[in-house]
Amino acid sequence: MGSSKKPVTLACENDNLPSHRCSCYANIVAPAYLNIPAVQFQKTDVSWAWSAKVPKQSVRQMMFTNWGAQQWQFTSYLDSSGCFGVQLRRNVPTDGYTNTLQYLVSATSSQCNLWNTWNDYDVTWSRKLSKLNIYINGVLKGSSTVSASMTSSYTSDMFIGNTETHQFGAKLDTVGNADSMFTGGVRDFRIYNTSEPQFQDRCKNSFGYWKKF
Repeated sequence: MGSSKKPVTLACENDNLPSHRCSCYANIVAPAYLNIPAVQFQKTDVSWAWSAKVPKQSVRQMMFTNWGAQQWQFTSYLDSSGCFGVQLRRNVPTDGYTNTLQYLVSATSSQCNLWNTWNDYDVTWSRKLSKLNIYINGVLKGSSTVSASMTSSYTSDMFIGNTETHQFGAKLDTVGNADSMFTGGVRDFRIYNTSEPQFQDRCKNSFGYWKKF
């Protein structure tokens, strides 16, 4: 992993966490962010998972994201109300603005105000079912399915560009803007090639890995 502008630091705390949680984490202060080696998951089921603690902010906080010039792929974030949102882009040509078919699916959590405490975030995408699910602390809090009319006429593949890295904490096409960055802690980041949430694997490995089934 890497960062921009200034280092991302490693911090540890003893906050009486349950035994399945890690006590050390990556502490990100904007405009720093993490670069994570890219994984090509546009034609497979996928599950993303991490834990994060974000101090209350007045603007959106970007999380796992890859959204840069000619690379508009996916975003996840806490909005200004502390609701968790995810947006996936369809694998069609676009300039990032004018193609109304570019958005594959999006969902927002029903649970908001996710500030100032550690929360577990799980995002699952079933390519077969064209369904996006959001879990907060192991509980389903949001879901969205691509409409049948869209899947019958257009690909359900997610767009993944040719970048070598994805980001945690930055939306690259507007990097540096307050609502395109992230300040907070993140730990136990994982990506899996399954549409099943992976609550059981907390803290079994270091930050960032790909587990195949």
